[in-house]
Amino acid sequence: MFFGILALVSHLYKEQLDVFKVMLIIIALLLYLIGSVLKLQGINEFQQLKGVFTGKLIFEKEKIIVNDQIILLNEIQFITIEAFDCKGNGYFKYYLDFDYENSLCQGINNFLKIRLLNGENLKIQFQRKKESDFIAIQEIITHYYIHGKIEYLNCVDLLSLNCKSQWEEFKKLKTT
Repeated sequence: MFFGILALVSHLYKEQLDVFKVMLIIIALLLYLIGSVLKLQGINEFQQLKGVFTGKLIFEKEKIIVNDQIILLNEIQFITIEAFDCKGNGYFKYYLDFDYENSLCQGINNFLKIRLLNGENLKIQFQRKKESDFIAIQEIITHYYIHGKIEYLNCVDLLSLNCKSQWEEFKKLKTT
């Protein structure tokens, strides 16, 4: 095998290479192959959490509960929910990035941003376990939209409204 690789490398470079250079090339290729195998082994594994998620986040029509803090809807100026990451979503990067992280997300890159009427800004990180988490509380999200606490496009994303008729029907809720 060694002489086969030596002949291939020599042929590619059209010159005679010394044994040291060929050994470096072989070692580099072997390390790359080992890394690729390690990456493929973690392809259906969850990324490791670097810490622990504690607390609770509860959405209700007239309040949001974050751990032990109750935030009344009439104290809120604006809400933005950035919830694009879901547990089990694929996290694939190119092999050339030398990133050997496991390929399934934990769903932790989600944020609830609240701007209170007193000017205070809150940013709460949360874990999203299912794609349908916000569809399950559609009535509450709609209530926030009708009361002007959350933007229309944010609602469209959260509720997975994906056709024009759904968009128009949802938009009409605020005018009625």
